[in-house]
Amino acid sequence: EDTWDSMSMRSTGSHDIIYKAVKVRDEDFLFRSNYKNTTSDPIGGSVWFPLMTSAANLGVANAARNYAINFAMNRKPTGASDPISKIPHVREQIGRMESKLIISKRALFSFSEDWENYPESQPELFREIGAIKTKSIDSAIEITDLAMKIVGGVGLEKSRPLERYFRDVRSGLFNPPIEGRALEQLAAAVLDLPFLE
Repeated sequence: EDTWDSMSMRSTGSHDIIYKAVKVRDEDFLFRSNYKNTTSDPIGGSVWFPLMTSAANLGVANAARNYAINFAMNRKPTGASDPISKIPHVREQIGRMESKLIISKRALFSFSEDWENYPESQPELFREIGAIKTKSIDSAIEITDLAMKIVGGVGLEKSRPLERYFRDVRSGLFNPPIEGRALEQLAAAVLDLPFLE
């Protein structure tokens, strides 16, 4: 049923799926959670969604970056001999996109690898997930904004994918943890737990 009508999320196809007369065997499950089981891993379960959201939004930002770079390398204003990729402020904006994307991807990948490779450090790492997620989303939005500035008003045309990228990354702001909660968790980790010198 078409139940999902949220900006930046309509194309996810996250509508309700209703199954009738479907048999599911035990071996069909990849994983089972039990909401009544309070001994399950609350920390690990709270990490993968923010990481996935961060990765998805950085992927959209990467697509916006690619579109803007291709546009800049091929767009020649009327009467100009060179494409706009030769204009200093366009090059600066492309450099800003690259910088934000490199730093955000490195932080995300590094955190994910540490989480997988050092399970004994997961309680300490857990407090960082909010910062990783919020900064990834902020960077994704900043990158798509820069891409839109490079392309200009034509980027708002529905016929161009940049318009969709520009909208889609904004949904990450509202996926958990939202910025206020992430900042509160970081502050609590510093102010309410024993301080390490």
